[in-house]
Amino acid sequence: MRWLVIVLIFVLLFLSTRLEPSQLYSSKDFVLAQSTDLYTATPALPAPVSAKGWKKPEIALFARDESLLASLVQISEDELLYLLSLQDDNGIIAQTPERLHSIPYFSNMAAMALLSDPRGHEPVRKYMAWYIAHLNRPDKYNFTGTMYDWSKTDGAWQHTYSYDSADSYAATFLSLVLNYTEVTLDASFAIDNIQAIVDVAEVLIRLQDRDGLMWAKPRYYVKFLMDNAENYRGLRDAEKLMQHLGRTDFSARYGHAATRVARGMEKRMWNEADQSYAWAIMGPFWVRQQRQRWYPDTVAQLYPVVFGVIPPNSERASHLYANLNANYPDWTSGRFDDRFPWTVLAYMAALMNDDVRAVSYMKNVHQTITAEHRCYPWHAFESAFYLKAWNKIHARNP
Repeated sequence: MRWLVIVLIFVLLFLSTRLEPSQLYSSKDFVLAQSTDLYTATPALPAPVSAKGWKKPEIALFARDESLLASLVQISEDELLYLLSLQDDNGIIAQTPERLHSIPYFSNMAAMALLSDPRGHEPVRKYMAWYIAHLNRPDKYNFTGTMYDWSKTDGAWQHTYSYDSADSYAATFLSLVLNYTEVTLDASFAIDNIQAIVDVAEVLIRLQDRDGLMWAKPRYYVKFLMDNAENYRGLRDAEKLMQHLGRTDFSARYGHAATRVARGMEKRMWNEADQSYAWAIMGPFWVRQQRQRWYPDTVAQLYPVVFGVIPPNSERASHLYANLNANYPDWTSGRFDDRFPWTVLAYMAALMNDDVRAVSYMKNVHQTITAEHRCYPWHAFESAFYLKAWNKIHARNP
């Protein structure tokens, strides 16, 4: 009987974290939800606490090598062509050139990387138009603005009636629309599709819990560090996009939601004693602390930096990067326990101005993967961050 009572208490606590009706929003009439908590003014985020017991990592300056730079230029051109090859005639961006599967999160990342070259601008607009046209209205959870994964069967694309996450798909699409608007100086897509963009942004608002963090998807009560870093970025980008469009009401709404995400990450995910982030919170209070496993623990620590929750020049970012190099000193040689290359590592190194490690890893990836083949697990995400890393380095070494 005692165990039954304990189980019932846990269930009640768990259900208490579910979204309140006051947090829901109908974008059809552009009426803001009546949630006093959502619009309560909050103080600025606290300054990151100085990391304890760490040494600032040695950042080696990039020694200019003309032949190496020329080689990387060609390799990055190959990656651009690879990303362009992922798009099917209808506009969808697939995961690999076989064009059999499309996971929107990876497609959004690929599209953002394509914006670095004018040849990618029109394909990206075509992809965004396809995305808007295929939003769920609503999905099986009664959410409007989500996107399912897609697969091709007998030459026809069909949605899978499922998605890995609702939050990251929405967040990265919002970032894509802002990036497209600013890079191309073309606001017409955002203007013409503002209602659909709001629908996408409101997915994040509906998934946001009282602590500011967002559940990965409806009826799946896990808050991931990686997702919430992406969610922060997506909401900040939605805030800026709405400023461009003159919609200060939405801009304020999404800016405040982004601040709540950052505060939630600081309060609930940052562990001052361990000087690391929890990689997830499951249910109302089961916090999964960082260990030394490669994925998700170590990789997740990079995401607050990669997506701008904390600046690369902060002490905390330096500490997190130092931990990566201390725990996996040979990561630039691909020595970590994962079949995926995680080229986001090279991008992280480039953000930290550690071009030597970034270039070293890019060379390793090319020699061991892309020079030989581009078979899976090489796919849209890996190619996108490879290209983004190179663009970051090349901007400093034109």
